[in-house]
Amino acid sequence: MCMEKNIYKKQNIIRLAVFFLELILLLVSVNIIHIYDIEKLSSEQTINVSFDLFAMIVLIIVYVSCVYGKRNRSSDSFILLLMSVYLCVFCELGSWMVDSVANARVYNYLFNIGSACMMIISSWLFFFFTCKSLGIDLNDIKAIRTSITGVAIIGIIAEIMNIVFGYYYYIDKQGIYARSNIGSFLSYLTYVYILGITGILIIRMQMPAKKKSIYMSYILVPFVISAWYTLTGLPPTFFVATFISVILIYANIYVDLGRENVEYELENAHKETELALQRNKQTLSQIRPHFIFNALGSIEELCVVDAKKAESAVHYFAKYLRANMDALGETDMVPFETELDHIHNYIWLEKMRFDDELDYIEDIEFDDFLVPMLSIQPLVENAVKHGMMGKEEGTLHVKIRTYQKDNNYVIEVNDDGCGFDTNMQKDDGRSHIGMSYAKTSIENRLGGTLSIDSKIGEGTTVSIVIPCN
Repeated sequence: MCMEKNIYKKQNIIRLAVFFLELILLLVSVNIIHIYDIEKLSSEQTINVSFDLFAMIVLIIVYVSCVYGKRNRSSDSFILLLMSVYLCVFCELGSWMVDSVANARVYNYLFNIGSACMMIISSWLFFFFTCKSLGIDLNDIKAIRTSITGVAIIGIIAEIMNIVFGYYYYIDKQGIYARSNIGSFLSYLTYVYILGITGILIIRMQMPAKKKSIYMSYILVPFVISAWYTLTGLPPTFFVATFISVILIYANIYVDLGRENVEYELENAHKETELALQRNKQTLSQIRPHFIFNALGSIEELCVVDAKKAESAVHYFAKYLRANMDALGETDMVPFETELDHIHNYIWLEKMRFDDELDYIEDIEFDDFLVPMLSIQPLVENAVKHGMMGKEEGTLHVKIRTYQKDNNYVIEVNDDGCGFDTNMQKDDGRSHIGMSYAKTSIENRLGGTLSIDSKIGEGTTVSIVIPCN
């Protein structure tokens, strides 16, 4: 648990650092606009720069919402995709601002290489996000995964090498950006290959048409906008179109999270209702007429032979009944020592009946943790009841032990009674309400486990493992 907390703390530090990085890049963008003077830009450049700046601001807001809001299994993958698109938009804004600026030729190359490489990386991340979001096992498509990664690496290397060979585009000494005759076609090959494969996977998946169209928008919308821009020369740009698609996907994730939250609340309410019913059944089963009559009969005998002990018996009997009745309205956890006190009351009453035939032992190393009320005492009662039932002679030894192991609290209830076949437990004609309630409450409310190890003729051990808080 401590290790998980450290990992969570490191993740928060990284996410906070990324947020500040985004703010720094936003400030750098504003500074670039200030340095190169937006008034000197053409109307086309001004519109595109405005779109890019708006996209950066919105993406920061979406990032904060994703990191500190509700999350699902695909949230981390989406955050990486979000960051890559953010860097795409930043580099594109820079390339628009320094275009046709002679003394910014190096920056022009850097921004264009950055935007092209981040475009490839974002498509690569979109592939993995899609697989995770739609539940596609990457181990089932190893060849596809390897080919997409290989193509992405080759594409990035090619973009970097373009600064030497100029097969995609070149920037002359006046800082003017120009593509080669087939530059537009070549530069999109990597992007088309990765998104084409991803699109095929999306189409083949069984999902609502609305959700499928939202995921396909990341593939189709940028190309539609690019065609529009190529034919008319009017904005918005390719990366702003990608930003629009990311926002659509984010909206879909938000809707899915809302649906998952509703389903979780309903499931949780159902579990709580079942647990409450089990708790009530368990409580009522504890107040068994047979046990009460036996206890009252023993107290009646003590009133004649040992009035002082009879007084103690009434005291423990009253505490035992009160704890069972209190459990009917108890929904919160109780300290383990409270449950242990209830066990003491029960054991005192049973020893009043069985005397030397019952030996109760405690080995308590840790008791500073919480348990559901009436989750441990019934296990001790089962050990006594079933142990005594099958033991022909000698003393029944019942032991409760607690210790800590691997960031878990462990509770063991052991007896050396007759034991039983665990595979036949459900068909033995006995009531197992107590065991069922203990198992359900430990698992649902504490995230723990309850296991039974029993050998005929040797005894039974019930082990409960509860994660440390």
